[in-house]
Amino acid sequence: MEKKSFWQLLNSDKTRKWFLAIIAGLVVVAFFIPPVFSAGKAITSWNLLGGGSGGSSVWLGLAVYLLPIVGAVLFIFRRKSILLSLAFFSELLALVLTLSLVFIANEFNSDSGIVYTFGIGLGVISGLLLVGTIYVLVPILDKSHFTVREISEISVLVALALVLDRFARIPVSFGGAGSINLGMIPLFLIAYRLNFSKSFLAIGVIFGLISCLLDNWGLYTFPFDYFLAYGAISFAGLFANLAFPKDAGKVSWQNLVFFVLSVFVGIFGRYIGSTISSVVIYGTTLIGGLEYNWYIWASGLVTLVILGVLYRPFITIQKLFPVKNH
Repeated sequence: MEKKSFWQLLNSDKTRKWFLAIIAGLVVVAFFIPPVFSAGKAITSWNLLGGGSGGSSVWLGLAVYLLPIVGAVLFIFRRKSILLSLAFFSELLALVLTLSLVFIANEFNSDSGIVYTFGIGLGVISGLLLVGTIYVLVPILDKSHFTVREISEISVLVALALVLDRFARIPVSFGGAGSINLGMIPLFLIAYRLNFSKSFLAIGVIFGLISCLLDNWGLYTFPFDYFLAYGAISFAGLFANLAFPKDAGKVSWQNLVFFVLSVFVGIFGRYIGSTISSVVIYGTTLIGGLEYNWYIWASGLVTLVILGVLYRPFITIQKLFPVKNH
């Protein structure tokens, strides 16, 4: 029997499961280390988020606390690739929330004059989550790594989405503020072309971060309004095999139904992400958040119509440049 090297043992599936479970446990422990400092006084993340007060900010603390555990459980008991992708999503969302914690805290307490800064505990949690996220991402990329063509497609489509988002927009107001724009169209194309993990990285991380910086609303808006809301468009790609005929064959009514459903799921995901932001970050009621973000459905309707026009040409592109990500 051939003896395995240290690196082979480290990269074994069993070791990965134990390692991720240990990281989740360490995050729980590190959660009680003072992660931020206020006027020279160290405070815990639970104090920072008003632990026990029942406010919406408490849910942020619980999310950072629980998401790594959810990711570890999904990774350990995965049976299908989608569970591995959801494990990656859980770890990545926990990492983004942790890195945004100070910006969110400063927004919550903007009237108090207190400025929060990163502390050692927050650095430890962020480091652990970064390692966990990478550890989950490695087996995903082992099965389906980024190709040069995929990187090129992402670059072109993200750039096009940014241009359309900023310049092809019509200001509207449905109980709130927002605009109808065409920026989601290239993002749906990314979701249809790539698997969930790749498309989430391209849409939620790359597009979301650049768009957040360009909009200049502040990094505290990134986790929900950009990372989660736009990243949720990636869920549309889960229906790609059903929404488009195989080998550019005859289009059936089932294909069209799943195509419309895929767009609905992507738009609904963005709507929910932005509504969570309204409730958690801005303190609106759930109904108020739903009303405020209703303009997303107007953008979604325009997106559906234009994607419908592009449906046949996209099938041709899929035939000429096939992908095997789904």
